Amino acid sequence: MATMHNNFMFTGSIGNVTAYRIQGSDKIYLRTKGGANKQKIKNHPNFAFTRALNREFAERVWAAKQLLQAIIPLKQVVNYNLMAAFNRLCYTIQTSDTMHPIGERSILFSNCKHYLPGFQFNNRYVFDQVMQGPLSFQIDRDSLMAKVHVSDLLPKIHLTLPWMYSYYRFTLVLAIIQDCCIPSTQNYSNQNAVSVQINSIHTHWNAVKAPLEENLWQLQLRRASVLQPNETMILSIGIEAGDPITNELIMPVKHIGAGKILGVA
Repeated sequence: MATMHNNFMFTGSIGNVTAYRIQGSDKIYLRTKGGANKQKIKNHPNFAFTRALNREFAERVWAAKQLLQAIIPLKQVVNYNLMAAFNRLCYTIQTSDTMHPIGERSILFSNCKHYLPGFQFNNRYVFDQVMQGPLSFQIDRDSLMAKVHVSDLLPKIHLTLPWMYSYYRFTLVLAIIQDCCIPSTQNYSNQNAVSVQINSIHTHWNAVKAPLEENLWQLQLRRASVLQPNETMILSIGIEAGDPITNELIMPVKHIGAGKILGVA
C-alpha cells in the first residue's frame, strides 16, 4: 500500500514502482520491481539450480523442526534462536553427503551422530560449567530406554548456578528423530507434518544451597515397531531456574538455565 506525504511524496508500491526511505536520510528512493516471478523460478530450465537449493533449504527446515521438537520440554532454558542454530547444524550434515548432487543431498542423522552431543541450548550458561558433578548415561536402542545417573551434588562444588534464583531442577528428554532424504522430483513442503516421539522427566525443585542426593533417572519410549536404521535416539538434559511464586508454587524462569544434547544412539 502506498502512503502519501507532504508535497505529494509517497512510500509504498504503485504499479511496478516502489518508493521507500532509508534510515538516516529524509529522501524517498524509487525502484522498479524486478526479478523472476514464482512460476518462472518453478518451471524455467535456467532456474534448475535455484530449485535444487530451495529443496535442500526446505529439507533443512524439516530436519531442524525435528530437533526442535526433540528438546521442546527444555524450551525454558533456551535464550537464542535455536531454530537457526539447528538449521546450521543440519547444513553441516547435509553438505557431508558426497554421494548425491546438490538438490538431492540427505540429512542423515544416523551417519552423523558425532555432530549432535554437546549441542548447547543456552549461549550464556554452558551446561558443563554449571554442572560439574559426576554424570553418566546409557541409551539402549533395543529397549528404547535411557538411564542417567548423577552422584551426590554439593552446591558450589558440583553445581555452580550463576543466576539469582533460589531453586533449580533437572529436565531430561528422550526422543526419536528420522533421517531426511528426498528425491529431486519431490518438494519437502509437501511432506507430512513433523512428528517426534518424546518422553521427558522434570525432577522436583531443589533449593540452590541444599545438596542433592544421588539419583538414577530412567526414560522409556513405547512403540509397537522396533527402531529402524534411519532413526536416531537423542537424550538431552537441562537445568532450569525456579522462582517461588507462593510457598507451594515454583515457576521456571524463561531463558535462564543450561542444557545440552547429552548423547545419541
